[in-house]
Amino acid sequence: MQEEFGANARAEIAESAEVVEALKKKLESAEAHMFDFGRLVLYSSDTPDKADFSAMIRCQKAEYDFEKADLPTLLGLIEKAKEKAKLELGTFEGFKSIALACHGPPKEADGDDGDEFEWKVSEKIIITDDGEISDAKKSHPARQLMLELGHAVENGKGRVDLFACSLLASREGKEVFDAIEVS
Repeated sequence: MQEEFGANARAEIAESAEVVEALKKKLESAEAHMFDFGRLVLYSSDTPDKADFSAMIRCQKAEYDFEKADLPTLLGLIEKAKEKAKLELGTFEGFKSIALACHGPPKEADGDDGDEFEWKVSEKIIITDDGEISDAKKSHPARQLMLELGHAVENGKGRVDLFACSLLASREGKEVFDAIEVS
C-alpha cells in the first residue's frame, strides 16, 4: 500500500512539474506580447512598410508627419505619451526606452568631396553637421530634440535608440552620433 501511495505521489509530482512548466511557458509568451506603456517609439510617416513596422510595436507609438513635424510637434508627442504612461502605470519616472525611427543620411554622404551630409529627422529638423548638436548651437531643433529624448527616459537607466539607416556609415554620421552621446 505504501509503495502504491509513493508511486501515485511521484506521478502527481511529475504531473505538477509539467503543469508548472507549461504555465511558465504560457506566462513567458504572454509577457512577450504584453503592451508596455513604459516605452515609446516615434516613427516617421515616410517609414518603408509602415503598416508592418507599426504592427510589430508592442509599446506606445506615435507616427509623425515627416513633411510637417517641427520641434514642438515632436515634443508634444513625447508629452502625450508621458501622460498616457502616468495614467496607465500610476508611477512614472521616465521611459525605459525611446526609439526614434526615421530615414538616415545617404551612406556615401560624409561631408567630404562635395557630397553633403544630411540627416532629416523631418523636413523641419535636419542635421548637416555634428556642430549642430554641440553646446554652441543650443537652439538648434535637432539638439533640442535629442536632449528632450534623453530627459524623457529613466535617469541613469533609460535608453534612447536611433533607428536611422546609414547614420554610422560615414565619418560625419559617426561625429553626429558622438555629439549626441555627449550632449
